[in-house]
Amino acid sequence: MTLMLTDRLKTALALPVTALLILVPAVAAGAETCAPWNTRDFLSAAGADEIAACLEAGTPATARDAEGRTPLHWAAAYNPDPAASAALLAAGANPDARTLTGIAPLHMLAEAGGAPEVVELLAAAGAKLAPRSEELATPLAEAARRGHVEIVRTLLEAGVAPDDGEGTQIPLHVAAGHGRAGVVEVLLDYGADPALQNVLGSTALHDAVLGNHLEIVERLLAAGAPADIAYPGNETILHIAAAYSKDAGIIEALVAAGANPNARLKAESVIYDPEKAFGDTDFAVRPPPGSTPLHYAARLSRAPGVIDALLDNGARTDLLDNNGKTAWDLIAPREAMKAHEVYWRLNDLRFE
Repeated sequence: MTLMLTDRLKTALALPVTALLILVPAVAAGAETCAPWNTRDFLSAAGADEIAACLEAGTPATARDAEGRTPLHWAAAYNPDPAASAALLAAGANPDARTLTGIAPLHMLAEAGGAPEVVELLAAAGAKLAPRSEELATPLAEAARRGHVEIVRTLLEAGVAPDDGEGTQIPLHVAAGHGRAGVVEVLLDYGADPALQNVLGSTALHDAVLGNHLEIVERLLAAGAPADIAYPGNETILHIAAAYSKDAGIIEALVAAGANPNARLKAESVIYDPEKAFGDTDFAVRPPPGSTPLHYAARLSRAPGVIDALLDNGARTDLLDNNGKTAWDLIAPREAMKAHEVYWRLNDLRFE
């Protein structure tokens, strides 16, 4: 799709700085005016006329700070006037300049929620639209993470593939995990695959469940995300929901979509106890083979409604894991759960 720049921005991008100065009111640029040049404070607030005057006075468009950021990084990310970025590009700013960690101006714009028109400017100047940072993040993934719907849409309109990502930086996964329902909707509209697995074997549905985002769970399931997919040879999404979800509706949605409430681990797993601080000596829990979602919930869940939802949707209380434990055996030592009716529900069920 051809990007449509405004006539003003087309002109600004095409002309040299000396000609650009004709388009804006004359501003005298002295050493004091341009002294804070390559900083967020100056370049987020300066008008295109001030920037052009500084450039004409010899201030370099290609300056770098200690991290490798250029004036274009700052202007693209934080200056609401696209003409500011146009002035820098007209003066020879590199649209693909990278920081020490591989961050391009487009990354910073996507993270900060800059003007979508600047995405178009950068594209017209030849910028790569899907550069990878040191952490493999793309601008699309950064915009998805932050919930910047219009930037996401602009990148997709410019031709970026909705599933373009590496490692765990897949845009739909990132948006789902951070609760960005609007971004999820746009990505799906542009063809993102709800069944795509990342390098860990998880889908966007895993991330939505871990983030406790019921609306997104339901939207992904409606789009065809598989409810019964498991990490390679291990937990199903329902196991994960049973351990970490706070919303019984997530359990109900997954079972209604085909998740097996009595699915069993094929091998020992390693998960993290939400009641322990990360790094504690006993923060890792190792459920044995044979564990069901109800075993996970009985051992780890802090949401009584989640356990009730499993029981209401067919979870069996008589199943033993490979250590010979039932769900009751795992919830029984949890003194705090005695305050909840579901504790006594599991107690009574073992006598039936």
